[in-house]
Amino acid sequence: DDYGLTINSAGNATFDGAIGGTGSLGSLNVTASNIYVNGGVINTDGSAGDDNGSQIYNGTVILGGNTSLTASQGGIVGATPGTDGAIIFNGTVESSAGNNYGLSTLSDGNTEFNGQVGTTPSLSYLTVALTGSDASATIDLDNSAIKTTAGQTYAGSVLLGANSTLTN
Repeated sequence: DDYGLTINSAGNATFDGAIGGTGSLGSLNVTASNIYVNGGVINTDGSAGDDNGSQIYNGTVILGGNTSLTASQGGIVGATPGTDGAIIFNGTVESSAGNNYGLSTLSDGNTEFNGQVGTTPSLSYLTVALTGSDASATIDLDNSAIKTTAGQTYAGSVLLGANSTLTN
């Protein structure tokens, strides 16, 4: 069984190693002022009930190393299109001070950026891919700016929810 993890913190949340590297979490929902992801992988894989394979980050995500996120609907029967197996950022995404780290995402559902990405400092790279298992899934850019130093790749349908500037 894959179990979900919810973190609610009035302060910060820090991930210093692989999450779901050996056995995936059923889902991950993090709410904190700053969410430090110090490199490695975070994997979620839906099963049933509330564990839909999604990853939701409510707060500023600060990368402390190159990071790879994978969200899968797993074996959910009757998965909710776009929602199950999604990766959602409800805040900014940036590298730690003085660094340029990269972010790769792979999801069955939508991948949503609801805040600026790589503003101070820029990310090294941003690679966003959809698996194609959910034909309605999209990459949603609901922000004003995405900045990288070594490139951006979007593999899937991209929807703009606001005027956006992509800078490399």
